[in-house]
Amino acid sequence: MDKIFSAVIIIALMVSPILADGVSMNIPKDELRPSYKSAEVVRAIEYQSTSMQTSKSHSLALLDSILIEVMLAPGEYAAVFVDASSGSIEYEEPESPLDSVMRYWIGQAPLSMRRQLELNLGVLDSSYYTVYCEMLTDADPLWRDELFYCLGNLAHEILELPEMSYLLLENVEKIYAFDSLLSYVEIVDVGTPGTADHRTEAHYVTLDTGMTIFDTVVLDSEMYYKYVMFPKITDEIPGFIEPHTGDRIDPWYGCFWRTWFWSIEESIDTMEYWSLGDSLQMVSALWNGIFNDATDNGAVGVVTAWVQHSLEFTSDSERPHQPVRIYAKHMGRCGEHEDLTVAAARTALLPVRGIESISTDHVWNEFWTGWRWASLEPFHPYVDNQWVYVGPGWSKQFATVYEHTGKGRMVPVTERYSHEIAEINITATDASGRPLDGAEILIAAENGTSIYYDCILFTDSRGKAKAVVGDNKHMFYRVDSEIGSNPGPGYVDNLVTLTADGAVYNRTTNVPGELPNLNYTIDSLTETPIAYLGARIRPIGEFIEYIAPFDDMTATYFHWNDDAFGFSMFVLDEIQFSRFEAGSSFAVIAMQENCDFGSFELPVSNEPQWLILSNIENQKNILVGELAVMLHDSATSVEETKPDDYSISIYPNPFNSSVTVEALSNSEIEIYDLTGRRVVKLEQNQQKSADDDHPLRKSQWVPDESVASGVYLVRINAPSGKKQNSIVRRVVYLK
Repeated sequence: MDKIFSAVIIIALMVSPILADGVSMNIPKDELRPSYKSAEVVRAIEYQSTSMQTSKSHSLALLDSILIEVMLAPGEYAAVFVDASSGSIEYEEPESPLDSVMRYWIGQAPLSMRRQLELNLGVLDSSYYTVYCEMLTDADPLWRDELFYCLGNLAHEILELPEMSYLLLENVEKIYAFDSLLSYVEIVDVGTPGTADHRTEAHYVTLDTGMTIFDTVVLDSEMYYKYVMFPKITDEIPGFIEPHTGDRIDPWYGCFWRTWFWSIEESIDTMEYWSLGDSLQMVSALWNGIFNDATDNGAVGVVTAWVQHSLEFTSDSERPHQPVRIYAKHMGRCGEHEDLTVAAARTALLPVRGIESISTDHVWNEFWTGWRWASLEPFHPYVDNQWVYVGPGWSKQFATVYEHTGKGRMVPVTERYSHEIAEINITATDASGRPLDGAEILIAAENGTSIYYDCILFTDSRGKAKAVVGDNKHMFYRVDSEIGSNPGPGYVDNLVTLTADGAVYNRTTNVPGELPNLNYTIDSLTETPIAYLGARIRPIGEFIEYIAPFDDMTATYFHWNDDAFGFSMFVLDEIQFSRFEAGSSFAVIAMQENCDFGSFELPVSNEPQWLILSNIENQKNILVGELAVMLHDSATSVEETKPDDYSISIYPNPFNSSVTVEALSNSEIEIYDLTGRRVVKLEQNQQKSADDDHPLRKSQWVPDESVASGVYLVRINAPSGKKQNSIVRRVVYLK
């Protein structure tokens, strides 16, 4: 085998039948929305409609309101205290594990990094806070965004290594030092350090295939941080390495790959090994656009030739992951070539990543040309030759091909290496059919007479993960989670018997355990309402928590996903809040459970209430959302007396694409959200009703993509001279 993973050896796995009489050949269709969720949404809407039956229509005057971003780990909740008698609401901020100094520094980070910093540093051993605050204090202000990115994206187990603050500083210091010596790249800081918009980009002079004139391209900040700056290559433990043993040692004696590769040159027997840095200073472009050649091919060609010359394609019993040790041994197969190429290219400030297909036992690299990812394998050398592996000679039949990030995630890129691909969507649930977040999905592929690991994915808060595979492959899977596995360890189940080009396979599977749940009943308001409470949760996204599968140490990472599901929002009184805190059953007067978007509006009395937003029913993933809470004074409402000389019609309600409002000609019609913000003013058309004595005019509201599901207020200001000047109606928008 070309690459041996120390944590998981590629082994044959036993197959467990799905049904008693053998492996199921039918892949059931995936349910887009579990039935329990649909029922909860309907129940909330029905409660909302009945509880708001009153002779008064809601005014837009607010007594108090809050709008906050909330980040909740599994089992956590945020609480808002509502006191209608005093007309106030107060947010009870969850206690932060971060001290005031660390919170100050997070406030100095670029805005896009602050959530990840708050989360990752929140699980860091607090004894390291002083170490990293001092590191940020001592660092050049231009370096701080790179340091912030590392603090937010390296596993906390790695950040707790004693030498890591020294390594992070040396890493970014060398980037700026090498930049000053290279003509094909310029590291550019954008914005002012310490402000929300500060970021770093890389500008390159480069040429792509078919081009005749060199161009300057910009590598955006996210790609710069991830593929140029990040100090972790694939599965190694970042550190200062003793070249002759591969051991991590003190910073004063060990070698960090970015520093060492720039200047190391040595003679061993008859072999002369030259300095990478000296060669790079002689080229003027990232790439010269030449196919399958290292000669006169820009910085890509220099790195290709340096790696090719540095390693003999062979191995012994030691298969290191540390780039420094790989170079010192001057030997390795495709796994060592992959790791050394990433390290050498990032030393050259080139955007490069590792590409792997472990079920077919081969790995290689890709570099960013300025416009696209191109394949790179220095040993042969292959430069921009992505189809070589499925052509004569190699004849690979790929299952999954994926990018192996420095954070241990496997991101499928199969479509770039297989002409025919299929998509497999897996939904994992608990025993009751609820989405199972943070589950590990092992994908395996048949190769010959054995079954091999292919890739490992992690489910989002909807319980979903997606694999992209080549055609004509027999695929298998297993789901592992904290509440159970299916099938058991050492076994896999049939997933697809033979994948077909263009096919989409949907599979839902469950584990035997149960996710946590809220034990509640719905009660009704018995006191006289004196105000109206409106609340809305708008999901922003989630962090998927996972352990990197093949890392050389246990390492916990968080991956941002723009979707989120699983918030529960409810209202209860002081006594029931105490029962909820104690873990007992409790009663609520409003509930939105396990929702992606949730909102309600309800009357409240002068008895204090608590509004709770929870992430209690997920097991792994951290939910992030925007919570808006509004308290309206019912005393300022207007009588909803129906005018005697015309009618109003709003239909359909609820609606999911458009709603029609019929009112007298020249009425002013406006749509408001529950914060009192006007969303849109509608224009009436000239179509008349059948009743010419009291002609009505139609207006239509078609919400655009920016409008979230929820409750909205339609305010109709009738023409002057009518008995009723203003009428407010509620509509429910369901995307």
